[in-house]
Amino acid sequence: MGANVPDFSDTDEAAKKSLQEILAKTRPIEINARRQYEICFQSYILYQIRNESFCSFDPKEIRHGRYLMTFEGSKLLSYLSGVTDVGQFGDGSFYPGKWTHYGIYTQNHVIDVISHIPPVISACEEE
Repeated sequence: MGANVPDFSDTDEAAKKSLQEILAKTRPIEINARRQYEICFQSYILYQIRNESFCSFDPKEIRHGRYLMTFEGSKLLSYLSGVTDVGQFGDGSFYPGKWTHYGIYTQNHVIDVISHIPPVISACEEE
């Protein structure tokens, strides 16, 4: 097995095999100061930050991306009109504009942002 996979010698064979298969696809998180980005939302409707250890994910949600995701449908989007004054009208239009749910997945947190304006993303300059 790879360097990231312990031998699990004190685990039963079925669990050991499952764990090894999962961990074989992983790699350690390595900090790379040259790969930093600023994600700036000029305007947003709602944001929240969750500890990734306590996040639950709905398999029915349709998401695209890996670390910066967009959602076609999500529980948070469904929840939005109940806790804010945004709205979707009968003709299909939205106030204040078409909303998008963005998910930013970091090592320890999940940051959810719902905005009607796409973020501006720029690479941070090295110092």
